[in-house]
Formats: sequence, C-alpha cells, structure tokens
Amino acid sequence: MGLASTLRTMVRSVRDSLYTGIKTLSSKPRKPIMPTFARSASFGVGSRGSASFLLFTVWMRAWPVFTLLMALAVHTAPAPEPVLWHDPGAIGSLDLSWSDQARFTPPAPPFTFLKEDTSGSRAKVRVKDAKGVEWNVKLAGDADDTAEVHAEVAAERIVWALGYFIEPGYFVDGGTIAGVKDLHRAKRGLTNDGRFRAARFKEPPHSESTGDHWTFKDNPFIGTRELSGLMILMTMINNWDLSANNLGVLRHTREDGTRELRYIVSDLGASFGHMENVRLPFSIFSTYPWTKWNLHDYQRQTFIDSVHDGRIRLHYRGEVTMPEIPIDHARWFLGLVSQLTPIQLRQAFEAAGATPDQVAGFSARFSEKVRDLRTAVSGSSDHAGRSEPGASTARRNSPASSHTRPQASHVSMMMLPGA
Repeated sequence: MGLASTLRTMVRSVRDSLYTGIKTLSSKPRKPIMPTFARSASFGVGSRGSASFLLFTVWMRAWPVFTLLMALAVHTAPAPEPVLWHDPGAIGSLDLSWSDQARFTPPAPPFTFLKEDTSGSRAKVRVKDAKGVEWNVKLAGDADDTAEVHAEVAAERIVWALGYFIEPGYFVDGGTIAGVKDLHRAKRGLTNDGRFRAARFKEPPHSESTGDHWTFKDNPFIGTRELSGLMILMTMINNWDLSANNLGVLRHTREDGTRELRYIVSDLGASFGHMENVRLPFSIFSTYPWTKWNLHDYQRQTFIDSVHDGRIRLHYRGEVTMPEIPIDHARWFLGLVSQLTPIQLRQAFEAAGATPDQVAGFSARFSEKVRDLRTAVSGSSDHAGRSEPGASTARRNSPASSHTRPQASHVSMMMLPGA
C-alpha cells in the first residue's frame, strides 16, 4: 500500500471515530457503552464518563496519524545550509574597534561570580554583569593565559572583517568580580577579593551551538575557495591549534526564517606566535615550542614556502596538515585581505589590549604577509616571502616573550556577523 493510500485510510478512521462519538453523545444511551475495564480505569461514570472514554478512543486512533504527519514534516523540511563564509561588504570601510556600533555594548560592571568554568585548560569563570548578561571570562593568569586573552581578540577582529564567522567577545583591562568562591584553576587569574588584571569576556553565542566539531579534512567545503581562504588566513595569523575541539558549528536562523549551519573556528587564542614545535633529535622535550602573542616569533616565522604547478605551499606548522592552495583560490582571498587598511589592523590589535610597540609590530608583519601573498599570486620569483636567515639556529634559542601588560585601560569588543 502506498503512503498516500495509508494516510487516506488513517484519516478516514479518525473521521469515522469522531462521527460516532458525536452521534453517541447527542443521543441518550440506554446502557453504558464503556466496558468494565474502562470504568475501573477511572474514566468516570454517566455521560461525563462516556465522553471521556470516547475522547480516549478517538485519541488512540488519531495519534498514529499525528505522529506520521509530524515525521513527514521533519523529513520534508529543508535541511540547514552549511555556511563557512559570507560577503562582508566593503571591507575597507569596516571599523574593527566597533566604537561606532552603539547597539553592541561591552560587559557592564560590577560583575558577580556565578561559578568556575573547568572546561579546557585555561583559567575561566562565569559571571553576570550589571545588566544581567552572563559571560564566560578567560582570565589573564599565567603567561600562557595572558597571551591567549590578547591573541584571541585580535585574531577574531581580523577573521570577522574578512567574512568568516566568530563568536562575540570583549577585552577588559582589569576589574573586580564580587562573590568569588571555591576557585581551583581560576586562582591563576583572580585574587581572593576577586580582582583580575585582564580578561576576555565572551557572551553566549546568539546562534545555538550544535555541539558538533569538524576538521579541515572532513567538512562540506572541501575544494572550495572559502576553505582555502581560511587556511591562508590561519597561516597569516599563525594559529597553530586547529584541532577539532576548536572548530565548532552554530545553528542560525536567518531573517527570512531559513536555517543555516555556521562553521567557525571557535577558539583563536593560539595565534600571533611561533607555529612550530621544535625538538632535538631523539628528544621528547621541545627546544622551541609553540608560542602565542609573541611579537618576536611572529615577525620571524615564514609565511609561504613555495609556488609550483599553479599551487602555493604554505609554511603552516600547526597541529594539522595544510594542503597546497590553488592559485585561483589564493587570488580570490587576496582580493579580500588586501582591502584591510593599516588603520584597521591597528584597531584590531588595540582592541586586544596591545602595547604601542605590539600594535606597530604585529600590524607591519601582517601587512608584509599580504604583500607576500600578492607576490606569490603574481608568479614572481621571490614568492617565498620574508627570508628567515639563521632560522634553524633561532628556533633553538627561546626568544624573549612579548607578554607585556597593555598600558591603556579600556574595554573593546567584537561581534558575530549577522547576529
């Protein structure tokens, strides 16, 4: 029997049950129509009991139809569209400090402690601000925590400007959290009276997280220029931690009611440092480990290794392997990233609480990488970007860290595009 025939039969059964029930209730029954077991099941007696039993009978016949119709509705509903990138518009006109977006307000002190967040490896707590908004706070505790707080904010500003999705977050340069108690790892970034010197405040995403993770080898965008562009961008900011735990999916509803699945890099904290974990032969100890938010390391790291057969080999040395990038894909991404102005780059790093020297240094090196990409796309012989003289020696000498506390006291923010 076909699906349409089955549905017609079930609908007729419900119709007949309703007709019988209405006819029975409109007439005066001479003897009870409820069997003994129904009366013993607390359906009641008299006309009220009869009505209850009839409704029960109708429901028992109708629920398979409703269940089937609901299943068909779910089955026939359009599946959410997977999306990695959206058109950001005129990139050069964007304000990466978000000072002109009055409707997106930063976290408002005073902050009240809710609980410690023990996920991941960083010092984190959850708080509520003066407006009742809850925030996930990554604290600047030890040197690694501090570096990640700065790097994440700066990286997300640049990623957002180029059309890739981010989660909203804010840099807060010091403050106090009331009611702190029962701390463990968060003691690295909070004093006993709740004071912190710097933190990244991240608001719960406006789009629902699906809880799913993806990888650069397993996703719906294999072979697309958008995915190639993201690979280039991650190499430009030296984000070496692209493990699946840092690659999430958000379920978002558009203004027209349709749904989409936004594929994002949910944690960009491992950026703007050294992208290679160097070990001596036959040694388990790192002589030059991965770093974050280290200007010296970021300036020295090579960007492009070679160009051959219409492809670019990136100098990516993170926890995943990057494939070679087609020149056409690189040319498309160059059209985006070349629109960023020096002022916008400075805004991104200032928003992250960088010192003046860090703002100038990080901005200049990122601009150099844009020029390197242009040279590679144009096919020039010196495509490989900045030379790295003595790189092997330098990587075996731990550089001075640039984890310097920012001088200016301010609050800055970023947003999820389309939220």
